[in-house]
Amino acid sequence: MEDIASMKLHTINDPSDPLLNLIDQDPVRPHIPVESRVGRNAEVLVLMHDNSPVSVVCVSYTQTVPVDESQLFDDCAVNPSIAVLYTIWSLQRGGGQLMIEHAAQHIRYTQPTVTRMVTLSPLTSMARNFHTRNGARELQVNAVTVNFEYDLD
Repeated sequence: MEDIASMKLHTINDPSDPLLNLIDQDPVRPHIPVESRVGRNAEVLVLMHDNSPVSVVCVSYTQTVPVDESQLFDDCAVNPSIAVLYTIWSLQRGGGQLMIEHAAQHIRYTQPTVTRMVTLSPLTSMARNFHTRNGARELQVNAVTVNFEYDLD
């Protein structure tokens, strides 16, 4: 995998963006419709290298830490304080880790009211290993999900 500096982050806020077809490959939450993934408090980030996608993450901006999917898009906060990474997948080896780094940088610079970056992850060892290996700490275990938190500073 190339150096992180050679990567570019593509932000999808428009449902007509052709890269949005990448959500068809979502391994965690493929059932979430496009209309929910992009809009006022939601976006899809695609990490690119040489015009090829490396990894994808879907983000919802809220005021509260969601404990399940039903809470991901209920919060229509004017000034959200939490970025929720609710699905992430890699198209190239090492892409997930690079995406976490790029997403944190993107959120710091484009969302001035956001002070926290958390996940809404499935209760699996794969999710736990991925997030803890990439610097997150377990925030809370819920009935069917777990939240991890990354430092934004």
